[in-house]
Amino acid sequence: MTLFDLFKLIRHYIKLVIILPVACAILVTLGLLVMPPTYVAKATLLTNGDIALAGGFAQTEATTFSKNGIEVSSKNDTSYRTVVIEAEGKDYGGCIAAANATVLAAANDYRSANNQVSITTNEATYAESTSPSIPKTALIALLAGLFVAVCVVVVIDVVKMPIKSRNDIEAASNLPVIGTIPTRDRGERLLANIRFLGDGQPATIAVVPVGLTGGTLTCAELASAFENVGTAVTRIKGNPHAQSLSAIALPEIVTIVECAPLSEGMGAVYIARDADVTILCASEWRDSRKALANVVEELQFAKANIGGVVFILSGYSEKSVF
Repeated sequence: MTLFDLFKLIRHYIKLVIILPVACAILVTLGLLVMPPTYVAKATLLTNGDIALAGGFAQTEATTFSKNGIEVSSKNDTSYRTVVIEAEGKDYGGCIAAANATVLAAANDYRSANNQVSITTNEATYAESTSPSIPKTALIALLAGLFVAVCVVVVIDVVKMPIKSRNDIEAASNLPVIGTIPTRDRGERLLANIRFLGDGQPATIAVVPVGLTGGTLTCAELASAFENVGTAVTRIKGNPHAQSLSAIALPEIVTIVECAPLSEGMGAVYIARDADVTILCASEWRDSRKALANVVEELQFAKANIGGVVFILSGYSEKSVF
């Protein structure tokens, strides 16, 4: 997949690519707003004595004061001969109180064990919020949602294999694209290409849609092109379960048969086999490359004379009459 293909995918599924990241950012933001903030209060104990012993007392007292949703912990900083005590929880005042109670109790325990050492305590006067930053977290959620959205559209493309371009049609069918709808030439190029397919003008043309759309538009475009050059033309609808082409070829009159898609019956195969030329029509994004390949394979097995494919651009597909 090229960058252009990826860009085209994103543009087609632009609503998903926008809505999913925004929804992620909104949900994360709401979650952070509803979630109570978490606070951490720090107190320190400094001593010129045995720092490991002081740390042991601090750890014991931290266990004692870890309650009511507040977790107290301690760690030793041998470089500065300091024991750092942290109290973390949802209660702002409770964290400060737990940190201070722990450091004072640890200091008393140490003095009782060795009253010859110097001990200094720095009590907590405030607690810092450790909750994630809402703007930063929302941005991360937005980018994560964008990544997921792009992955989703790529998976959709891999699974559904939609027709996105003329190249997709030619690669899947090994047939030329002989016309595009809509077009400003009112089917003139399509008519010319059909005439170039064989000797003279075909008397019967079978139009076979890959999916449920495109057949009516193609028949109308082709009939209009014939009428513009003064050729008599008639349009009929093919029976989804026909066993042959029942139309009678009349001199100077071109018969265009709008076939039902193969998903509705095998009538299109019988009609295409008997027609002078068969034209397929594939709708952008609606039809898949796999479905196109399957239709071509079925018609080639019936030895139908397939002239090419008409590409129906997105936004110009109509629902089949079948």
